[in-house]
Amino acid sequence: MGKILFVTNRNILTTSGELRLIKNRAEALYTEYGVVSDFVVLQKRDRIVSEKREAIEAGGELVAFELSIKKPYKSVKHYFDMKKYVLKTLMHGGYDAVILSGPGMVNLAKRVKKNLKVRVIIDIHGSSEDILALTSKKGLLSKMKSKVVYFIDSKSLKKNLCYADGCFVVTRDLEAYVKSNFNPTTECQYYVAPCATSVTTVDLDMYRINRENYRKKYNVDDEVVFIYSGGVSSWQCIEETLQLFRKIRDSAKFKCRLLMFSHNTEFIREMVGDDESVTVDSYSPDELAKALTAGDYAFLLRTDCITNNVAFPNKYLEYVLSGMKIIATPYIYEVARQIARHEIGFLYNMNGEIGELFSYLSRSYKSESNWKEREKVLFENSFKERLSSFVKELS
Repeated sequence: MGKILFVTNRNILTTSGELRLIKNRAEALYTEYGVVSDFVVLQKRDRIVSEKREAIEAGGELVAFELSIKKPYKSVKHYFDMKKYVLKTLMHGGYDAVILSGPGMVNLAKRVKKNLKVRVIIDIHGSSEDILALTSKKGLLSKMKSKVVYFIDSKSLKKNLCYADGCFVVTRDLEAYVKSNFNPTTECQYYVAPCATSVTTVDLDMYRINRENYRKKYNVDDEVVFIYSGGVSSWQCIEETLQLFRKIRDSAKFKCRLLMFSHNTEFIREMVGDDESVTVDSYSPDELAKALTAGDYAFLLRTDCITNNVAFPNKYLEYVLSGMKIIATPYIYEVARQIARHEIGFLYNMNGEIGELFSYLSRSYKSESNWKEREKVLFENSFKERLSSFVKELS
């Protein structure tokens, strides 16, 4: 039904949040609507040759160009090689649209728009300030690099977004941010598509089997199980999550366990120390969905800043599907609205006062999940629902 060329310098090769969004969306376009995606990526060599590299099953092919931080001149050459390849491929490949994704990639928009009859879509995952938040607790060199990336990204968006026919965004809040900070045309279309799961209905029999198996694996008896799942970046508030759990554990009238699932297990184990109430583990994306059913409550803490205000963390819908009640902050605006509207968790403002949270835990820890509401959340955020307007524009 359509054909897309996806051009990016994001990590779409090995496990990352940006891979999850791009991979899941492209595979949904292919399986649900028959839209084929080819990929052109500029990335580091270790990711290109990695044994853990993931395939994107979207009906097309992937061509990689090497990015070398230690040899900038090579990276510049490979960028221009990639640009030449993209323009040539678009000219002869019969594509309906090109999607440009990642810092600086929007610079290709003007050339494509002026020379080729191809729709130009800009893929925006979050605010330009994301890169600054990512390195806020790192060294001076990392901060300097992030400021350069921020400058390139924000300036290129301001200069080139006027050439875009449309934008992928993860929330309406991000759409508003783009409109107020950059220079899109009034005709620019916005497609709100967060990182969805492929499931919109829940097999309760399978859920119960998985829950029993994974609670047995962790020797859960009568404990209430809390889960943190994700990376260790500063904006993911892993230290604050651990502190909050310990406050709950030390004051609650019920036994508590914390399971922490991450690929950065060594870092987390050092942070946890000899705390026997915390277990650290790691799973592939497919098995993680099963392991999350072991939990009763999920932590999704974020601070109040523009990065979080406009975001839609990939983890949110995984938590919804798991059946856990979600302890989140009100600063991820769209997620907070959905949690409140569907009554699937609690909004904690991270001010240190946990009286209301304790009250919520005391009255809810034995209650069943409201699966009808959760299926509503999964459907309203599903790619099938969110991508239909984009596919209509292709035809």
